Formats: sequence, structure tokens, C-alpha cells
Amino acid sequence: MPSRNETKRKKVTANDIARKSGYSLTAVSFAFNRPGRLSDEVREKILKVADELGYVPDPLARKFAMGRHLAIGFLLPQESKYTLSNPYIQGIIRGVVGVCESRSYTLSILPPIKQSIGQAIQNAAVDGFITVGLTITSQIRKSFEVRNLPIVTIGGDINDEIASINIDDEEAGRLIVEKAIERGHREFVFVSLNEPLYSEYYMDSVMQRRIQGYKNALSLHGIEWDEKRVIHVDSSIDGGYDAAKLLFSSSLPHFTCIVSMADIISVGIMRYAAEQGLSIPGDCSLVSFDGIDEALFPYDFTTIVQNPETKGRTAGEKLFDMLDNSLLKSDSILLPFYYREGNTLGECTVNGN
Repeated sequence: MPSRNETKRKKVTANDIARKSGYSLTAVSFAFNRPGRLSDEVREKILKVADELGYVPDPLARKFAMGRHLAIGFLLPQESKYTLSNPYIQGIIRGVVGVCESRSYTLSILPPIKQSIGQAIQNAAVDGFITVGLTITSQIRKSFEVRNLPIVTIGGDINDEIASINIDDEEAGRLIVEKAIERGHREFVFVSLNEPLYSEYYMDSVMQRRIQGYKNALSLHGIEWDEKRVIHVDSSIDGGYDAAKLLFSSSLPHFTCIVSMADIISVGIMRYAAEQGLSIPGDCSLVSFDGIDEALFPYDFTTIVQNPETKGRTAGEKLFDMLDNSLLKSDSILLPFYYREGNTLGECTVNGN
């Protein structure tokens, strides 16, 4: 009777494939890890032998052979409870994941470690990074330089040093306020985003650009910017709910239109208004930003639409291009956006909505 060791199936190795196929061990390695180094005929013969032998590649050996981790790091600028619940961020991740799947890579979601994005960068077993809403400070840049890895930012700084994927946030901010002004609105309140918990690593460049766009629209029509008309909340439904609670029950200056910096915030505003028996746009108009999937919430926002999956896919493609060509710097990309007319912006008369 055979022993337990005798009946245990021997693990097939790359050496076994080399012996049976007649090709070198290097050729076998190329067949699985660098197929472009072989002709189609040779690769197909090697893979056929591997299949006959029941060979299963060792993922760690494959990573070692390629000199890569076969993973991309997706850096979050704040706690996951704020970001991963946002449909806009979810859309970006879907876009990145689609590119990773096409390249047989995994995506690692990386929140800051002990309030340190620098530590997350240093510890991550990845070949490159994609960030959302993160400005690359000197401290973060130093962490990337130590790792010598490429990075692509989404919604970060627009500069010549770091590859970025953005829309023209300043022009988009101007356009959404201009549309409200065209409807007769002159008294606005602006709901902006809180700085994330880890603000030491974050500068609100996107917020700044959008706010500058708001200011540009107001200035063109002789309307003064007033910081007292700006409130900051978390980018979440709860944040929007809290914003509406403050706006409709405080001594803030009179307003006829709320300008929200994110659709997810606008959802919270709408929920509070409904609870209080308020009508939007009957009692107050609302314009927003992002264009999240209308099927997710029962609201048809008048908003600026930017496609998050396109942003994510473009960022992923850009990062792999940098990896394939051993680039640490690359050009930036400005994606299109458009204004979508919903049912939350109404006409304003001299006496209000």
C-alpha cells in the first residue's frame, strides 16, 4: 500500500516544462511573464506543455521574475468611511479596476496609516500610485522619491512635475453659478468641502479652483463675494444634511440658491428639505457638482457632470504607460465636463424664488 507521501502529487515546476518542451528555463519564464520576448508559436507550445502537466504558476515567483509587485496603490486622502461611500469615488475606482484587470494587476486601497500618508506610501507593496484629491507636498514627494515609483493624481494640483487627470474646475465652477444667475439669482450660499482629517497632507486645490470660478461668475455680474456665505462640511450625505440644517435654521444672510460642491452633499440637503416640508426649487434652488448616477438617488440635480469612471480609466492607462516606459514624469490630461439641466434650479424673482 503506497504511503501518504507516495500518493501526494508532486508539484509541477518550470523545470519540468522546460524538460518536456525542449525549451530553456528562460524561455518558459518568458512565456508566462514576458510573452512579448517570444514568438507566438514558441509561447503556444510552452503553454500547451504546461497545461498538459497541470502547471499552476506561483504568483510570488512570477512577481520576482518580473521584478514587480503586480499591484497598483490607490491612495485615499482621508478615512475610507468618507471616501468609499461616495458614488463619485466608487466610479473612479471602477475605472481604475477595469484597467488593472486588463493588465492582470490587483488594486490596493490605501488609506493613511496612523494619520500618515507618507507611511502608507513607504509600506505599500505596489508598482505605482493613483491618488484622488491629494496635493503632493514636499513631504509626500520625498516618500515617492525614496520608492522611485510613478504617480498619477486625480483632482490634485495641476503642474509639470506630477501627471494629473482633471477637468477645468475653475471654468466648471463659473458655469454652474452663471446658469443660476441667468435664472435671476443674486443671493447665494456656497456649501464647500471640509479639509480631510489628515489636512497636514492635503491642500484643497480643487476647492480653490471651483471657488475661484464661483467668484469669477459673481464678479462679471457685479455681485460681491462674501465669506460669510460659505460653509464647509464633510463630503457625505450626513454632511449635506447638516449643511441644510444650518442653512435653513440660522441667521445667515438671505439666499435664493444653494451652490453645492458635490452631489453626495446635495442628497443630504434634499433629504433635510423634504423632512421640513421645504420645496426645492420652490422655496430655494440648488445647483451641484459631479453628476453621480441618477439611478442611485431619486433626485434630478442641476449639476456639472464629470465622468468618474473615465477619470479612473484615464488615470490607470496613464500610470501603466509610465510603468511600461519607465517614466517618473508625464504630461497631464484635462478631461471634458458638461452642464446638465435638472429640476433643482428654478427662476428667481426680485422677492426671491
